[in-house]
Amino acid sequence: MSPRKPSGPTREDHVGDGRPGGRDVRTRPRSPTGRDDIHPVDDHLILTAVRGLEAITAEEAAEHGLPGATPLQGAVRVPVDPDQRVRAAMRACLWMRTAEQVILPLARARIRRPGDLAPALAAMSLAPHFGPDHTLAVEASIRRDNGPPPHLLALRVKDAIVDQLRDAHGRRPFVDTEQPDIAVHADLDDQVLTIGLRLHHEPLHRRGYRQHGGPAPVRETIAAALIRFSGWDRRSPLCDPLCGSGTLPIEAAGIAARIAPGEDRPWGFLRWPTFPEHQADWDALLKEARDLRKPSGPPIFARDADPRAVAATRRHVVAAGLQDRVFVSQADVSALAPLDPAGTFVANPPWGERLGEGELEQAREVHRTLGHAARDCPEHRLAVLSMKKVIAGTIPMRPDAVLPFRNGPLACQFSRYLVQGPPAADPSPD
Repeated sequence: MSPRKPSGPTREDHVGDGRPGGRDVRTRPRSPTGRDDIHPVDDHLILTAVRGLEAITAEEAAEHGLPGATPLQGAVRVPVDPDQRVRAAMRACLWMRTAEQVILPLARARIRRPGDLAPALAAMSLAPHFGPDHTLAVEASIRRDNGPPPHLLALRVKDAIVDQLRDAHGRRPFVDTEQPDIAVHADLDDQVLTIGLRLHHEPLHRRGYRQHGGPAPVRETIAAALIRFSGWDRRSPLCDPLCGSGTLPIEAAGIAARIAPGEDRPWGFLRWPTFPEHQADWDALLKEARDLRKPSGPPIFARDADPRAVAATRRHVVAAGLQDRVFVSQADVSALAPLDPAGTFVANPPWGERLGEGELEQAREVHRTLGHAARDCPEHRLAVLSMKKVIAGTIPMRPDAVLPFRNGPLACQFSRYLVQGPPAADPSPD
């Protein structure tokens, strides 16, 4: 005799209560295909990351109280207690420096063929997570060969939400792509479509201190990843001899001082209709962040030969409130000298491809100058962000570690060196 099926709804028969961060109370409609292939998601967060740097993001998540993260392709999956998932997501927003986005997944569906998309969206109970008086925006990412273009997927998800809200309330919400009350993220990966909520309007790399950069400023998330990759102990001095607009030294100073980069941002989740339920958690997280901030830290040096770069760095350091921690000066990279005590050099030299045609050799010469100057600083570390074709053969030391990654369409890499000092001179002939 087969076991009796429970009369009440099971976990798989539920979705969220319709509010961002709410609990499961509504029965989910079954898939029109008759398959039980629409599932609520409440046991993890997604932190999107630069492709190739996912392990660094997972390591950072653990450091900030989000352990057990699993690196994926271009993202990190962080397991969470369903009852604490909004608090965990807010913690990620507050502390993460290497993550690009924080996504709170709501539901997923299996999409085996293009024709499965519309019925799957119709079967997802999306309307309860919104209201007709909330503005919304939808962004989409596609990671399969036969999927629709991202803008078309975003349009279909938006239409599904709007249709469900119109059926439930008799009116539809407005779309606001700039400052929506609720930002929706749709991801189609192989055969799985995941719909979630993005907790912020602007990308996380926009910290707010950079007014304008140089010819090609490094993104803050990548800068923070290079600092972590460098092996810097956060106690000894750190110097960027090619500081440009100051992103690397500013990120380093923030890391050393345990400054939460998301403390003063206008987060999207603050406009969720259910945020009052999470206000106490957010206040507690903010207090914890302020209590953890260190009043002092190691000296951070930002140097550049270009007076315009020096001026820009000074402005950005002041805007970040780090003028007592980051010391800015004008100096050529060839004048690089040992730090006292020995510390870490980090650099984002110019890349030939990034700056235009005909400048590859000029960029390689900057790398050579940096490498030879750093080699004269024994017991230091050197970490460089570059491209393989630019850095190859220019640094007169063997790298301790190399980490390739994708910076948009460009194949880049981090290279780390443990400086042992210049090679011993050949003995004089007898």
